[in-house]
Amino acid sequence: MPDTTLDPRVRRLLLAEHFDDRSRQRLRDLGDVALEGLRACAHGPDRGEAAVLKARAIVALGDWPAEQAVDALADAIGDRRVETRMRAATALGEVATDRAVSVLADRAERCDDGAELAAIARSLARIDRPGAAEALGRVRASISTDDVRRQVDLVLDERSAD
Repeated sequence: MPDTTLDPRVRRLLLAEHFDDRSRQRLRDLGDVALEGLRACAHGPDRGEAAVLKARAIVALGDWPAEQAVDALADAIGDRRVETRMRAATALGEVATDRAVSVLADRAERCDDGAELAAIARSLARIDRPGAAEALGRVRASISTDDVRRQVDLVLDERSAD
């Protein structure tokens, strides 16, 4: 069975708040270690974290197709850990594509988990693409719980303040 743990050096680099030229170069220097570690993690118990880290690597290096990142992050939004959901939502906003909008809209239609819907709404709010605002409105309309609707309204308020 392959090792599904990520090299701690790679994890530290990918969890950095911001990517600068130095951290990008360090990731490039780790090269195959980073790429293979992230691919292995995608099949391990920390799939959600792996998806988030993979997306951050895309943001840092552009080494993966955005389509693959969007699919992995959409899965991570369904992770059982709320922290992973939120990090995935943020990362999805960073690799925003039209595909991200459609994947999130489809996922929201099938979702009945309030925390997951809130994470989807946060992702959509960060995406500056055609259709994202409409999809966000549909997500809000599909929410039946007042508490979650308030969370989404806060996201909408933040978006309109920008």
